[in-house]
Amino acid sequence: MKLKNRPSKHSTVLPGGQILDRIMRLLVASVAAGLIYGLFTRATKIACVGGVNADGEYIDSSGNVIETTPSCLTLTLGPSGWVYLMMALTAIVLLSRAIQNSPNEATAVHLIRWAGMIVPTLAIASLVISMASFMLVRVNDWAPGDDFAYFVPFGSVELEINDSPVTSDP
Repeated sequence: MKLKNRPSKHSTVLPGGQILDRIMRLLVASVAAGLIYGLFTRATKIACVGGVNADGEYIDSSGNVIETTPSCLTLTLGPSGWVYLMMALTAIVLLSRAIQNSPNEATAVHLIRWAGMIVPTLAIASLVISMASFMLVRVNDWAPGDDFAYFVPFGSVELEINDSPVTSDP
């Protein structure tokens, strides 16, 4: 029984079919990596300082009675547009080099394959770094009136300071 030489399911009869196949894989990997980064780079931290005592009066974090409503700090982590830009530029630069500067098809395929590995790795590394650094932000050290400093690379953080949702019963 003779085995037939069948083309792979990703090949095409077009000239440069292997390059087109790698470009398609790069596009799929880039979109998937962008979706994963965008969907999973989400977190929130809240710290409320103070509350209401048994007499219905507002108190601060030390238990002292205050006249104003206690404050809450909310940090919300989301994906950074800079990471998407880095992913797109990586893919575009390596594709451009593969198409314009490659002496042969094998070199072009090699460069596109590298782009297909770098872009998802960039997305996953950005996700892990942003989530880990966000988890290290200590919101409980915040006091109303103080500046609040934080550093979350590869993520976009929104800071809000609002009145506490607690209510006093006069």
